[in-house]
Amino acid sequence: HRQLLHAAAASGVKQLSVTEAKRLQDQLKEGFGAKDFQDRLAVLQRRFPKRRQRGHSDCERFFEAFETLVLTVYSRVLPRYDLEGSWDGVQGMHSRMFSAMKHREVKRKQEEINLLLDLPRDAVLRPAKRAEEAFVYRPERDGGVPGYALPLMADEDGDMAHEFWVEDLATGALQLRVQTPGGCKL
Repeated sequence: HRQLLHAAAASGVKQLSVTEAKRLQDQLKEGFGAKDFQDRLAVLQRRFPKRRQRGHSDCERFFEAFETLVLTVYSRVLPRYDLEGSWDGVQGMHSRMFSAMKHREVKRKQEEINLLLDLPRDAVLRPAKRAEEAFVYRPERDGGVPGYALPLMADEDGDMAHEFWVEDLATGALQLRVQTPGGCKL
């Protein structure tokens, strides 16, 4: 995997500066360290107690649910850096951080992220190799449902959403009235 990242860096993939890499990592740490995320991770860990036993069915099922959960954070943070909020974006992030990872503080922040995810300090997160499926039959009804990436808010009418836009009656332009904390700035 390291050879692929080195090849990407050498082939002209635009690298993040150390400052940009640290800012991105701080946003990931905030998302992965959030109480809601940590609570959902703990639920997954309890649901699949034998996830660390190689070959056990808990292992594969845990990582399917884990991948869905971590993408709730990546999908919010990566687009701020012109990366897709998907596994392709995660791979792109690793490629764009290759040079910055040589910096001691960037490497330390990555280790802290891994600890928040209950991964080994030097782990590089990448998805399982499998074909993308729109629907998967789960006979035991144990498929992951990640929930909302951000908490919902209520407006004065009791409507629930992540953000509310109101039309300016004079100009017809839409204006952001209320936004969930942690949402993308527009």
